Amino acid sequence: MDVIKAQNLGFCSGVKLALGIAERAILKARDLGLPCYVYGDIVHNAYVMNELMRHGVVKIDSPYGYKPGVLIIRTHGISDSLRSLFLDQGFIVEDATCPVVLRNQASIRSAHGNILVIGIPGHSEVVSLLGANKNVTIIDNAQKLSSLDRGKCYKAVVQTTFSSSSLEKIKKKAKELSLDIAFVNSICASSELRREGVVNLKGKVDALIVVGDKHSANTNELFSIAKENGMTSFLVEKVDDITKEMMLYDKIGLAAGASTPEKIYNEVEKYLRSVDNGR
Repeated sequence: MDVIKAQNLGFCSGVKLALGIAERAILKARDLGLPCYVYGDIVHNAYVMNELMRHGVVKIDSPYGYKPGVLIIRTHGISDSLRSLFLDQGFIVEDATCPVVLRNQASIRSAHGNILVIGIPGHSEVVSLLGANKNVTIIDNAQKLSSLDRGKCYKAVVQTTFSSSSLEKIKKKAKELSLDIAFVNSICASSELRREGVVNLKGKVDALIVVGDKHSANTNELFSIAKENGMTSFLVEKVDDITKEMMLYDKIGLAAGASTPEKIYNEVEKYLRSVDNGR
């Protein structure tokens, strides 16, 4: 079987930075004789989380009931109030928040007036953005814009992994409704490059396999884009998820989410290249 990899796949710079911070936090905790924690999932990938647990990191969602130690903040960030709570309880904070998310939090924090967060309700990053300012409204689809006041001006910050097509629909609807919305950022460049990589495989492969955690917004968006472009597509988390159906093609594309370890997609690639489909 021929395997054609997307031009950009796997860890983005933000994830690489976060995992480096996590490694240093683990060493710091050991040197100080303190426990090491991570708030939630550092990234949405089970393999990465299991590796942290293997090194003694404990996943928590509150400072209460735990001995103060070194706390790794996830790439998606946390609210300002929660950060203060951990610091007040004596935790040493090692911030692995994605630099793009930090800039977005700062933009919201300094904003005055009406603020919109364009993103998926309940997503870890959106929760952290909401925690940077009390006067925030979530918009996750174009229809929600109808409830906004046309007489007001709005500042909009976009979740880094939000759907490209959904964002375009929101911008189009805002124009139709004559809403004054200043979009101060967009989807991060790393996410866009991975999406372009998928689209560029169209017509070059018979099917596409996207490798990544099913809880990863970035991975799911790659899968959705492939479907929207008429590509026969599959989503797998690891090599064991490959089915017989996926091995029926002569040429298969390979893409991976921004939180997918190289080890995982390399294993998938190696297995696919070993397949002899008898053609």
